[in-house]
Amino acid sequence: MHNNHGLSKHPLYRIWAGILARCYTPSASNYSIYGGKGVRVCDLWKNDFTSFYKWALSNGWKKGMQIDKDILAKKKNVAANMYSPDLCSIVTSKENCNNKKSNRVIEYNGVSLNIKQWASKIGINRVTIYMRLKNGWTIEDALTKKIDCNSIKKRIKCITTNEEFDSISNAAKHKKIPANYISGVLTGRHNHVGGLKFEYIK
Repeated sequence: MHNNHGLSKHPLYRIWAGILARCYTPSASNYSIYGGKGVRVCDLWKNDFTSFYKWALSNGWKKGMQIDKDILAKKKNVAANMYSPDLCSIVTSKENCNNKKSNRVIEYNGVSLNIKQWASKIGINRVTIYMRLKNGWTIEDALTKKIDCNSIKKRIKCITTNEEFDSISNAAKHKKIPANYISGVLTGRHNHVGGLKFEYIK
C-alpha cells in the first residue's frame, strides 16, 4: 500500500482500508461475507489508494454517500464479486435501502456490518436503524443519532382513540405498533401510523 499521498485521514481512506480488510483480512469481522465468499478488489484500487480516491470524487462521492458494488453488477447480469471502477457506483443511503434486503450490509467509517450486527454494536434497535434508513436518513445519522430517553419517558396521548400512555414503549406494547413508528409521528416524520395519531401530553 502506498501511504505517501497525505490523505490517510480522509474519510475515503477509511472506506478504502475497510474494503481491503473485509476482502483480504480473515480476522476482519465481516470477512466471511466478503473475502470468504471470493469478493476481491481490482489491482488498480488494491495497490493505489489515489486511484480509488480520484474515481470516487469524479463520480460524485460526498460525505455520507456509499460505495456500492451490487447495483451495476445486477444491471450487467454479472457476479458482484469485485470492487472496481466498472462495477462500483456512488449511491445514497436511500438508494441502497431500495436495492438491498433488510439484512443488507451497510458501511460506515470503513466498517461493514449487517443491520443486526450494527444494532448489537451501537445499542440501537435494528428496527429503528432499518426504519431510519427507509425514511431517508443518512447512514451516519441512522447509526449515531441517540434516542432521547427523556422523550421516551414522557406521557403521550393517542388523539385518535383519546387514550393516554405513560411512555412511547407502553403505547407501542398496547397498540402492537413498533415504538419507532410512534416516535416518527411524535417528531413529525409521519402524519400517522395505522391511522393513529399521537402527541405528547404537556
